[in-house]
Amino acid sequence: MKRIFLTGAIIACACIMLTSCIQDNRSIGAGGTTDTTAPSILTKTPANLATGVAINGSISVSFTEEIDPSTIDSSKFYVSTGGTAADGSVVVDGRTATFNPSSSLSEGVTYTATVKGTVADLAGNELGSDYTWTFTTASGANAVDTIAPTVISTSPVSGGTGIAAN
Repeated sequence: MKRIFLTGAIIACACIMLTSCIQDNRSIGAGGTTDTTAPSILTKTPANLATGVAINGSISVSFTEEIDPSTIDSSKFYVSTGGTAADGSVVVDGRTATFNPSSSLSEGVTYTATVKGTVADLAGNELGSDYTWTFTTASGANAVDTIAPTVISTSPVSGGTGIAAN
């Protein structure tokens, strides 16, 4: 009987301790501070009002902090024209989200890219309001990006010595 009572008391204390450790489901940062700052968008590609954008490219945004991947998909980051969204998928890599159209966009068309205000950082802070920008795709011979990427730098440099193995 004492063993059952003691086990129950230990479980009750553990529950109280765990409950007191949970703080509003927000991340605790350095110095014990709670992250209450909403993310914002730093950069976007293509740029707002860009013209001559390749029809076979991707659209991306970079945020001020890491984004919770579960809060962003093709219904919360999309490209549309005339009220119709292009089919595609979204890939999140830390602070960057990329919309990859399922097929090439139409030539010579103005598109609106939208990131919904419900996209949130890892602490649950939402962007707050929808973010939109527009761009126009290229037409004719310049519509498709046919230039292969090139390496512009490497790290470590070629022939480098004394480079740590880890």
